[in-house]
Amino acid sequence: MKNIFLSSKQLFEEIGKIVNLYKNLWRERTICLLHARRETPKTDRALDIALEVAAAGRKTLYVNADRKIGPYADRLTSPLSSSNLLFATPNFDGPDDSRDYADIVFELIEKAVKEHQIETLVIDSVSRIAALSLGRNASVKHIMKRLSIMQMRYGLSILVVAHIDTRASLRSLLDFVDSQIDINPPKPEKKSRAKAQSQSDSSDEPTPKAVPQAVATTYSQPYPSAQSNRRAIETSQGRQTISNILTSLLQHPRNRNA
Repeated sequence: MKNIFLSSKQLFEEIGKIVNLYKNLWRERTICLLHARRETPKTDRALDIALEVAAAGRKTLYVNADRKIGPYADRLTSPLSSSNLLFATPNFDGPDDSRDYADIVFELIEKAVKEHQIETLVIDSVSRIAALSLGRNASVKHIMKRLSIMQMRYGLSILVVAHIDTRASLRSLLDFVDSQIDINPPKPEKKSRAKAQSQSDSSDEPTPKAVPQAVATTYSQPYPSAQSNRRAIETSQGRQTISNILTSLLQHPRNRNA
């Protein structure tokens, strides 16, 4: 979109031209971030998306900076591959080439846009470009900024592949993209502490021993009944009455004189 004033109708017409390139995740004239951890096969998914977009009739440039495209040669030479998909492997001209790797990559992109009318890019990967660069270009965040500027200048559609291992590194890149595709494998389900503890207790602790019979019978004896309590009280009261009578008889004057 050029630096001109647009009416609301013209702006709506410009926005209405945007179409989906890959499902509802990557749209035309936007930057989409395809990210995962290093052990996840990101090139496989990025190549599938590039082939699908190129088969739809869009000229697409696949920037092969990670150099992991070799195992997919059979897929690229199959009849289903499209002639609209071009590949570029940025490289130094010689051992004395002092240029920065990121500058070589952007020179190739600029050339593809001007000479081959490329409008769709797949960058595999921005992490590799930063790793082979120096100075500010050694920052993935700075590379993303340069890609954002190029995207606005030429109205490009860019899919960027990145190795992201932490949430902090992901948040630092989300400001430069319009959408993201997370292909990290699902993490194993975490068990709750109480459930894990109960399972650990049931598996690790030995089976409790049986309670000795003497102890068991001690707790199983019934409490004295109300009738037995009443009998004990009546017997105690009767004994107290006889004791009182004998005491009174002994204390009588006649009995004491005798």
